[in-house]
Amino acid sequence: MGFARELRTKLGLRRVPNPEVLPQHASVGRRTYSVKPSNIYWCDETSPLRIGAFCSIAEEVLFLCRANHPTQFVSTFPFRALMTKSMVAYSDLVVNGPTEIGNDVWIGRRAIIMPGITIGDGAVVGAGSIVTKDVAPYAIVAGNPAKFIRNRFTDDQIARLLAIRWWEWSDEKIIAEQPRFFGPVDAFIAASSAS
Repeated sequence: MGFARELRTKLGLRRVPNPEVLPQHASVGRRTYSVKPSNIYWCDETSPLRIGAFCSIAEEVLFLCRANHPTQFVSTFPFRALMTKSMVAYSDLVVNGPTEIGNDVWIGRRAIIMPGITIGDGAVVGAGSIVTKDVAPYAIVAGNPAKFIRNRFTDDQIARLLAIRWWEWSDEKIIAEQPRFFGPVDAFIAASSAS
């Protein structure tokens, strides 16, 4: 059976969706890598996904734009979608609004990002974490559910880094400033604030 399916695909008789095309209501910023369209679920106009620039997304990270069954009814079973067909599949899932991933965010392998979550710029999400609450900028979270571990920098450093917004710089400026990215954060802040 697999051979016949593969042959039909190669001959153009079987349509295969392009795995590289993001869902209509999902967007990914510049230089962000490893976001797999197949790992983004149920985005629509009421629950879009926005991922910022320069994010490091590990393999098998799941983004759930809608995921929860309504709990206020007698049953959580999707009768209208699966039995009476009066609703499109998954349209009964609870809408929690947009899911927003900031810039320069690192999300570890097999993390799950639940619907309606905001992850701030510069945050880190540990591998295998399930993010059920918003994550502050430059915070490190991990676990199931993800819990705050610590901040990457002091409150003053975070405020200054957020004001610098280096992810909006041109590629040329980022390349020119590369040595400063790998030195002390205070030196980076001082040099970036002066220019």
